[in-house]
Amino acid sequence: MILKILKAVWNFWASIKLSIVLCFLLALDTALAYPLIKMNLTTFIPLGEVGIFTWLETYGRYNLGHTLWFFILMVLLTFLAINTFVCATEKLWHLLRQYNYSAGLKSLILKLGPHVMHYAVLVILLGYLGSYALSESLPGRSLTPDGLPIKLPRGQGELTLSKVNPVVYSGSRLDFFDTWYLDPGYVLTYTDREGNSESKALAYSKSPSFAGYRFYLADFYPKRNTGGGMGLNYIKLSIRKDPSAYVYIGGLILFVIGLGMYAADIFLRRKKKSSLTLAKATEPIPSEL
Repeated sequence: MILKILKAVWNFWASIKLSIVLCFLLALDTALAYPLIKMNLTTFIPLGEVGIFTWLETYGRYNLGHTLWFFILMVLLTFLAINTFVCATEKLWHLLRQYNYSAGLKSLILKLGPHVMHYAVLVILLGYLGSYALSESLPGRSLTPDGLPIKLPRGQGELTLSKVNPVVYSGSRLDFFDTWYLDPGYVLTYTDREGNSESKALAYSKSPSFAGYRFYLADFYPKRNTGGGMGLNYIKLSIRKDPSAYVYIGGLILFVIGLGMYAADIFLRRKKKSSLTLAKATEPIPSEL
C-alpha cells in the first residue's frame, strides 16, 4: 500500500503536463509582478540587502497586497524544482535501463547531456536561494579620502580610501561630457587585524574582494571636475559576502558541460547517419540473373 502511494506521488511529480502548467503559472505570476515592483520599489530594494528570510518577515509580510506574488513565486519555483528533479531522474533511469551498452561508454556519457543540464539548473537555483538566504550585506557604507575607515564585522579589519586618481573626459566630440569623470580611479586599502595591508583598484567595472567580502562602487561625488579644487571626495559602497556564489557558478559550469555533451552527441549522430547514407549510395547495384 505504501509503495503504491509513493509510486503515485512519484508519477505525479514526473508529469510533463505538470511542468507545462507550472511554467505557465510562473509566467503569469511574473507578468503580474512587473507593475507591482515598478510602483513599489522601496519595498523590494531591501530584498538584496537584508536577506530573503528577514525580508519575508518584514517587508513581505506586512505588504501582502504588493508582495503576495513573491510568496507564490517561491512556492511555484519549489514545485518546479521538484518536478525537474523527478523528471530528470525518471528519464535517466529509463536511459540506463534500456541503453545498449555494446555501443560503448562514450556514447552513453554523451547521451547524459540533457540530464546534466537539468541537474545544473537545480544547482543554480539552489545557489541563488543560498545567496539570498545566507549572504551578508553591508549596504550604504561611505568613504572619503581623509575620513574614518570602514570597520568590517567581527574585527576582521578595516578599509580606507587610499588613493584617488580620476580620469576626466577632455575630448571634443561629446561636449556635454566635458569635465565629467570617466573613471574615478579609486584605490581601496584593506588592513587586517595583524596590521597586514593590501590595496586594489575600485571602479564600476572593478569590484575588489578582501576577507571574503566583495566591494561594489554604488556611487561617487562629485560627478565632474568643477574646478573648485574639491576633486572626488565621497564614495558610496555596497559590501557583500556571498558564500553561495561558488554554488551557482559551479551550476553554470555544469550546465555548459552538459550543453557540450548534448551538442557532441547530435554531431556524432548526424555524422554516423551521413556515413550510413553515403555507404548505402555507393553500394554496387546487383546485376540481374
